[in-house]
Amino acid sequence: MHVNEINVMRRKNLGNYEHFEVALKASLDENDSFEDSYTELLENLRKAMNPQGNSNAKTEKPEAPKAATAKPAPKKATKKAPAKKKAPEEEVTMEELMQLCRDTANRLGSADKVKELIKTACGVDNLKDASASTFGKLKTLLEEA
Repeated sequence: MHVNEINVMRRKNLGNYEHFEVALKASLDENDSFEDSYTELLENLRKAMNPQGNSNAKTEKPEAPKAATAKPAPKKATKKAPAKKKAPEEEVTMEELMQLCRDTANRLGSADKVKELIKTACGVDNLKDASASTFGKLKTLLEEA
């Protein structure tokens, strides 16, 4: 019996009712080896699920393209003193923070240290209870740890 086609699919649960899925398909000729084709297809699937190239790391959520946001119409000029502009802070998602917490705990070898950082930055014991307004501060602390 000759195998004509191989289909493989992997799905990574990202939490919060989201997932990342990769499906690959290979059509084989009569000269193609099933074992070699299957091995190559699995290697390509592994690379697609882990774009950073670290085969030992757990699959991370791929970066989503930045969504375009509608800007309100500019307001008329007022005679106020110019305010100091802060550097724009990028929005940090719960999923990104959870992954950063896991990575930091692995790097430090202690989940307790990460819990202390969460309490310091967010004022709560559990990341799920934290306010989104504190995510930027926590991200900074985790990256510096």
